[in-house]
Amino acid sequence: MSSFLSSLRGVRTNVLGQVVDIPKHLRKDEQHDPIKVLVLRQDRPGQEEIYYVRADGTFSIEGLTVGSHIVQLACNRFEFAKVRIDVSKSGKMRAIAMVPSSHPSLYSSEEERKAAVASVDGFGFVKQNIPVEPILKIRPLNALNYFEVVPPMDYLGLLKNPMVIMLVVGVLVSVVFPKLVDPEAMKEAQKSMSQGEGSFRDLMNNLNGAAETTAANAITGQKKKPKKD
Repeated sequence: MSSFLSSLRGVRTNVLGQVVDIPKHLRKDEQHDPIKVLVLRQDRPGQEEIYYVRADGTFSIEGLTVGSHIVQLACNRFEFAKVRIDVSKSGKMRAIAMVPSSHPSLYSSEEERKAAVASVDGFGFVKQNIPVEPILKIRPLNALNYFEVVPPMDYLGLLKNPMVIMLVVGVLVSVVFPKLVDPEAMKEAQKSMSQGEGSFRDLMNNLNGAAETTAANAITGQKKKPKKD
């Protein structure tokens, strides 16, 4: 048994990896903000090894033993999925990317969404097999943005503003509408409106006069009423 375990410990596998699909205008910051490769080995629980991605995007991990190991790329500019590397007794490797099931990169189409939902494991990750030999290629899930994106000018939303609507309606009424209406009809309408205002004014004067007369008669009747002994 001890010889078998020692033979397993003797299996050492090296991994050559590369970070791909990074925009060219962001590669210039790699020397100032290098991408770290964090490795959690099964044979060394609680210990985290740190490697760095080179200027050409490649990295290497040395001495992986039989078992499962977790590789996580850390960077302030990109988000990466965790990668589990399984090493068999014969030294063959298999790599599985573990993407959170709620990540938007999984739902670019309806077919991908259904496939992602169907492959969610018990820990809430979607497992995606990625080739590890001859080279492990890791793509960033997305670029991180720490600033609020300013939305473009919404001209349609500007037209929906109540103040703009009132301004447009006022311009139409004062400029466009008089040109569409017959001048003779406009004069007749203004004349009828003035007559209506005059009739309304006469009616209000008559009502006010009647009210004043009634009030005066009531006061006079109270003065003429005889006093009781």
